[in-house]
Amino acid sequence: LEAFGLYPIVGDEPTHTDRERIAGPQYVFDGAQVNRVFTVEVIPDAEKAGQVRAERNDKLAATDWTQGKDIPDNISSKWAAYRQALRDVPAQAGFPWDVQWPTQPE
Repeated sequence: LEAFGLYPIVGDEPTHTDRERIAGPQYVFDGAQVNRVFTVEVIPDAEKAGQVRAERNDKLAATDWTQGKDIPDNISSKWAAYRQALRDVPAQAGFPWDVQWPTQPE
């Protein structure tokens, strides 16, 4: 294959935790093979917090209908408690990495 300018590509994606992400690959030719080079990056707390807040905001927006004036109190009060629990998510001790999402009412 080398005569045709074809070289093997080597290099596996590294393992990483949920607090890291993989960047790359970059390809480096060393004359005999092409090496795939990856970089493991730590996800900043502020970035993760933004992702969790965005998810929380989506959950809040999906339940806006529950607070309308035409919704009976026995329904809207359950949803109001759930919505407040969503707003309280950033105050959790493990935020933003260990979030306990509240259970949505039925």
